[in-house]
Amino acid sequence: MHPYRKIWLISLWTVLFGTLVGGAAFWSRAESWTISTIKIEGNSVVSSQEIDDVISRTLDGTYLFLFPKKNAPLYPKVSIEENILNTFPRIESVDVVLGDLKNIIVIVEEREAESLWCRDFPSTSSAFPECYFIDKQGLVFERAPHFSDDVYVRYFGTLGTSSSPIGQTFLPNAYRAMNVFVAELRDSSIFRPHSVVVKSDGDIEVAVAGDGKIIFNENQDYATVRRNLQSVVDGSAFKLQALGSPLKFKYIDLRFDNKIFYSID
Repeated sequence: MHPYRKIWLISLWTVLFGTLVGGAAFWSRAESWTISTIKIEGNSVVSSQEIDDVISRTLDGTYLFLFPKKNAPLYPKVSIEENILNTFPRIESVDVVLGDLKNIIVIVEEREAESLWCRDFPSTSSAFPECYFIDKQGLVFERAPHFSDDVYVRYFGTLGTSSSPIGQTFLPNAYRAMNVFVAELRDSSIFRPHSVVVKSDGDIEVAVAGDGKIIFNENQDYATVRRNLQSVVDGSAFKLQALGSPLKFKYIDLRFDNKIFYSID
């Protein structure tokens, strides 16, 4: 092929490519394809305005300095979802869908507080320790206000080395089973647990109404713990106490599967 013809073909293809890219960039800015409305659903604590601000920042700018991110077919769905989750720990899941060529719908699901994780142990804390909401998985997601009563069970124990507890998980391998057990105690009329102390050796002390403690270890089988606790409650030592009222005792120690130790007030 003659060198001039080769240069001419390269120039022609370059012009055609540039024209196509330029035309695509021009049409990608058409108002009919530009996202102008953001609809947010499912949020109750995190404000719609806060979520909208994160989405708007994500939609700012262009790809390759040519194609706007607000273009409906090109909008950054994954980046929007990731930025919302990273910005708001309270939000557990988010799904962004395209409503039409001018709006997107953002559906979020917020975490529900199951209990509290508190920074200071009861023996050293003030009347109102610094506490955070944790969800059903044990994830710490938000600073909690001070509560005047035992609205939530408070957990005390080592969380991690980070200065901020938000985003960390309390007892990743043990919290769920432990919290189910504590919830069962809370639902009963004879135990009213208000705090749980998890010690470094794995021992767990559940403080109940009347200053009593139920003691067991996180490595124990909870079915065995339940069975042994029920055997104590059904025993003669507690039969004289008022039916349906919180039991009065100093401690019930369930750490030894074959032996149960307790002390009654």
